[in-house]
Amino acid sequence: AAQPLFYQIKDLYITLIFCKAKYYSAWKIAEGATVLCGFGFEGFNKDGSSRGWNGVSNMDILGFEFSQSIRAASRAWNKGTQNWLERYVYTRTGNSLMATYFISAFWHGFYPGYYLFFMSLPLATAVNRLAFKRLRPRFIEADRSFGAKKKIYDLLSYLLTLFAMHYFVMPFQAMSWENSLASLKNTYFAGHIAAVVLYIVFSCIPAPKPKKKTE
Repeated sequence: AAQPLFYQIKDLYITLIFCKAKYYSAWKIAEGATVLCGFGFEGFNKDGSSRGWNGVSNMDILGFEFSQSIRAASRAWNKGTQNWLERYVYTRTGNSLMATYFISAFWHGFYPGYYLFFMSLPLATAVNRLAFKRLRPRFIEADRSFGAKKKIYDLLSYLLTLFAMHYFVMPFQAMSWENSLASLKNTYFAGHIAAVVLYIVFSCIPAPKPKKKTE
């Protein structure tokens, strides 16, 4: 029998730490080697100071690990490819997430798990966008400052994004149709069900009225 969902997610998180480590290591070693060769320099500011050496940076590890949305996580992971997809697929297909993620899946290969993973991300992104429009303004103070309520929103966004990233990536790691489906069944399709439910709930929440600034 499958373990309770909480324990499965815990074990999945620990396992994926090691899976992500190989990508982090490869990217950072490649970046370091490139910088040592003199590439990646970003130029100078108007005052003559250096802008840095992040011109070839392809991975924002902290930005990915602590992202509060699927969009932010995607932009932090394999940044060069993300920029290419945004420029040559997303903008040229009328901002179609489905087309963009399909091309990304096709670029990775033909394992069914790749397509199950990438074709699930538009749903998660749609939930993120609704939450940003319908919920986030309610956690911002009347003077548009970020108080304790905003911190609660940020924490919940981080935890939900953390769960979503580790849940949806299971088929990508499983690759085959049988293993991908087994991994989703063992977790009761919790991520997909939660995404659909949240999308319906957030869609029913009216858009908040702009808050007036207090003197």
